[in-house]
Amino acid sequence: MTEQEAMVENIDQRGEEITQNVDKAQEELGEAVGKARSARRKKWWCLLIIRKCFPHSLTSVCFWTNFFCHMGSLFPTAICRSVG
Repeated sequence: MTEQEAMVENIDQRGEEITQNVDKAQEELGEAVGKARSARRKKWWCLLIIRKCFPHSLTSVCFWTNFFCHMGSLFPTAICRSVG
């Protein structure tokens, strides 16, 4: 009976640790999602500013297309493959 009590206490302790780890993971995932959204929003603002400053510059379009293809999947893969 004493051995089973120790095992049950160990299981309870592990269960509490798992619950704490899951809660912390959920918090960190929430922060990561917020940061990813913020980064995406900033990338689009940068693109808008560049396009407003250089409206007819093909170089800026090629640069930003290449930049976005390598930073994240904002463009279809066919466009990103053609940029290379």
